[in-house]
Amino acid sequence: MATESCPILLFFQILALFHAKTTSRETRIFLTIFYTILAIFTLTIALVYKEMIFDVRTTLGAILDIIQLALPIATELIALTESFRKRPILGRIWQKFSEIQEHLEAIPGYSGDIFAKIHRRFLIKFLLFNGGATFIEIFILIRLREDYPWLRHRSAAFLPSLFSRSLIFLYILHVDILGGLSKQITEILQEISKGQKILPEDRKTIKICWKIHRELWLCETFLRKVFALSILGIIASYSILLTVDFYWNFKAFFRASTNYVLESSLCSTPFLLTLLPLVFTGEACKKRQKRIFVEILAIAPKSATMASFGLFLRNFTLSGLHRSTGIGAWEFLNVDLRLLSEIFQTIGIYLTIFIQFEITYYTMYSSSYVYVSQ
Repeated sequence: MATESCPILLFFQILALFHAKTTSRETRIFLTIFYTILAIFTLTIALVYKEMIFDVRTTLGAILDIIQLALPIATELIALTESFRKRPILGRIWQKFSEIQEHLEAIPGYSGDIFAKIHRRFLIKFLLFNGGATFIEIFILIRLREDYPWLRHRSAAFLPSLFSRSLIFLYILHVDILGGLSKQITEILQEISKGQKILPEDRKTIKICWKIHRELWLCETFLRKVFALSILGIIASYSILLTVDFYWNFKAFFRASTNYVLESSLCSTPFLLTLLPLVFTGEACKKRQKRIFVEILAIAPKSATMASFGLFLRNFTLSGLHRSTGIGAWEFLNVDLRLLSEIFQTIGIYLTIFIQFEITYYTMYSSSYVYVSQ
């Protein structure tokens, strides 16, 4: 069996069986750190054996190198096709944003353009993270101009990586807008809840906020239809590239198998610079949307009689039940700690498989193996 030559792989597989049952935030953080450290530790030990995986001058290395470059490119073609096909849905999202802007302007005392503030914050985030990732990739290409095989490899991945980041940041822009609007509604409701009595104009404001909240839910639904397949495919292909980058990083540091140690260590940085804003944007948006429910429930008992409050509570419950029908897809679409932990778990498993290949190959063919410098 495969696990006989590498028992640590069986350990990973057993952990994977119980991983889906973990629910606490602390447990997910611990597992993410644990998987990463364990993968680093096992890979470091295995580096003393040999160098074969992803060396294009060997059959296995050439196959794996083609696969890990072909998957991101194929993913980009699928994402491009999906984005083009779903353009009308994306237009409906912006139509809903325009309607929300009109609703906000109807609220008494509302002033300011929330969309302008959101766009300014997003522009800073885009230039900082996406610009930084692009600069690092260009820097690597410049440094590798004298090493044609590696230059060809990184050049083939440059455009797919750039398109992936652009699509992910387009998604982040929409999530930023949803989160910013949710925060604005929460602040309006908090001002109303501070009063001892609900005034007639406050009732109008509450109704408008509830309409906006329903529009936001529709935007979430449309957002899933446009970006779900593309984002998940990009994350999967990025994970494969990150696995390979981790592999070469540790080889560069511990075995000095390349003259480009700095470039090897920077290979995985663009993915991390893309993942960070994606994680924190999704987490912040979900927290702000939950606050809307809390504030509305705090205001509702002050607004009218028990009969009308009962009607409101029934509608609220039905709306919440309606939202729950798509919560699985939406939760999975958001790159939260659960998905992040699963990504690193998968990377750890693949790294362990690579180690198993190297150990097995070295054990069987060590007498005839000739070292090939990278």
